[in-house]
Amino acid sequence: MNIKSITCPNCGAQLNVDENVSRVVCEFCGSTVTVEDSRLEGFNRELGSMNAREKVAYEKAKAIDDLIPPLCDYPRVLQGKNVLENQRKSLSDQVAFCEKYGRIVTYLICCTVSAFFLLLLILIRANILFFIFFSVFSILLFPAFAFAILKYWDNVKLGVETTNNSIAAHAKTLNNFNRILDEHRDVVIPQNYRYPKALCFIRDHLRSQEAQTVEQAIYQYEALLRDEQRLAMQHQQVMMQQQQLDQMRRMQNNMPYAGSSTVYVRQEGHSILLHLFLLFFCGIGLFTIPYYTFSKRHYWHL
Repeated sequence: MNIKSITCPNCGAQLNVDENVSRVVCEFCGSTVTVEDSRLEGFNRELGSMNAREKVAYEKAKAIDDLIPPLCDYPRVLQGKNVLENQRKSLSDQVAFCEKYGRIVTYLICCTVSAFFLLLLILIRANILFFIFFSVFSILLFPAFAFAILKYWDNVKLGVETTNNSIAAHAKTLNNFNRILDEHRDVVIPQNYRYPKALCFIRDHLRSQEAQTVEQAIYQYEALLRDEQRLAMQHQQVMMQQQQLDQMRRMQNNMPYAGSSTVYVRQEGHSILLHLFLLFFCGIGLFTIPYYTFSKRHYWHL
């Protein structure tokens, strides 16, 4: 007889009872106490432990589902942000150059172009009309170049503003990624498995209870990779064997078969009546009849 200790729910006294007894009367307060079967207790404990493991695995799967974008896209977004920062620096340097030397560059270009055309007119000894036209051209040249540089300056400023907006968007995305990573610091994914296929596999196996921990899911994923690699090698071997068989068939079709004493060759038949007709009327048979007669690849028929 196995004795177990239970607590009376009415007075709190400790009672020693037999495990096989379903009910007992408390000797202190007289109330009836139901004795729970030990097997049922063990089942409830195992069920509670199973539910706890399933809950932990589901929480891990949910965390990995949240971690997929940060772990997969973080390097790409960070690299894009660095590229945009370099682009912004280049555009900012161009804006500073336009602010500092824009007017001087305009004067230099106008003076250089005017001096070139003036020298050209002097060399060709142009008349007064060309000099008048050159004077008007020189007057209009400065505002034209000033407008072009101003327009370029505005475009560069717009590029700087657009780049700043893109950098802010990338920084916001990175901050969101950092927040998600900080929230799920307890979920550790090795660097070798931080890509969509591996993360989705780990998440799905945790969610379907095929794995209870991340380590078990990673082990199952490695087994899947080994199976895929083995199947790929088998497929490659089958393809190589098929290529070798095809090559051997082509060689057998193109080459004669050499036996111990007889060589078999593919022969082609010709009509003797047709070639006799060609011999008497055209003279061609004078060449074809001897060749086809002594050649091993040809034979005669009617």
